[in-house]
Amino acid sequence: RHVFESDEKAKLVKKETNKLRKIYRDIDPPKKKNVEKLIDNAAWMAVSLEELRAQIDVEGYEETYTNGANQTGKKDSTAVKNYNTIIKNYNATIKLLMDQLPQTQQQTGDKLAEFLLHKK
Repeated sequence: RHVFESDEKAKLVKKETNKLRKIYRDIDPPKKKNVEKLIDNAAWMAVSLEELRAQIDVEGYEETYTNGANQTGKKDSTAVKNYNTIIKNYNATIKLLMDQLPQTQQQTGDKLAEFLLHKK
């Protein structure tokens, strides 16, 4: 199975959101609203990336296409295209999140990077 049920995905997104919120719990109130939106999006994208990666593992990287004149060939699967789009947006969102940390919280940024690199 490579697609999460909606309630399962919601639980995974919430778990991811809570992990990120812990890192930003002491953020300045004026930044908090923007950070919350970034966290929500980052959490959803992280879970969606896991889902797409599982789909790619099962279905492969390519799919066969047929044009109207009996031409066939291979192209990147829709899951691969979606994964590539989301991973770029995820990386940009994480960069924005890291930029919201004050210089004095560099250690927290290191924790975020460690969390992201050692994710299960």
